[in-house]
Amino acid sequence: MLRKALFILAAAGAAAASGAAAAQPAQTVESAQEFLRITLPGNRYMGGGIRTMVDNVSAEARTNVTISGLGTITQYQPAGRCKVLTSYDYSQVRLTARGESLPIPNPQHFIGATASFGDMTGVQVIGSVVYLSWKGNTHRSEIYLGSESLANRVGFAFEFLRMNCDPAAATGF
Repeated sequence: MLRKALFILAAAGAAAASGAAAAQPAQTVESAQEFLRITLPGNRYMGGGIRTMVDNVSAEARTNVTISGLGTITQYQPAGRCKVLTSYDYSQVRLTARGESLPIPNPQHFIGATASFGDMTGVQVIGSVVYLSWKGNTHRSEIYLGSESLANRVGFAFEFLRMNCDPAAATGF
């Protein structure tokens, strides 16, 4: 009798577990985009393009310009199957040169930037930070998530998008 009861409990548990697994939505480009749309706004960010701009200013001014602070992702909106429209608030970012600290020039330049995941060349997660590499950028973009588990999920979603939006994926390589 005890053996039969244990068998019934085990079978019910297995059925519940398989039902929960079956209920999980499929991983698609659209679901990865939706996950990022829900998750990213409000998180800290530093774009690779900002760091490249600082390098260029340093070279032109022939002085060392440093950057401090982080921006905030204010909008992440899918703009097609493999594209995204993003906006950032860089009002807390400062540039320092020759002992003078200034706000980042023209921060509205970074509002409404569109990116194609076909141009993403790499994703790396270190701790609670996700690093994104893009064609044509010297520096990686950085997303600060405050949690390693969330960073792993976000990194997986970006890698999924990178792989599924790669124009060369059809070659098998």
